[in-house]
Amino acid sequence: MHNVQTAGNTIDHWLRLFEKEQVQFIVLNRRDDGELVKAIHSKPEWIVDFEDDQAVIFAMRRNAA
Repeated sequence: MHNVQTAGNTIDHWLRLFEKEQVQFIVLNRRDDGELVKAIHSKPEWIVDFEDDQAVIFAMRRNAA
């Protein structure tokens, strides 16, 4: 997958693409994809599965059965 900066697309584009493709996990580099990290942090459907100083792994929140 391309990182956000080199892809030349907007944050909204990525969020729509993740939804359309039913992405379950996202691995982002904090330095290269900082704006997308902030945007996904603000979305209640995503939870942080792992994070450190370099990367964040988000997981789609599962609906309670």
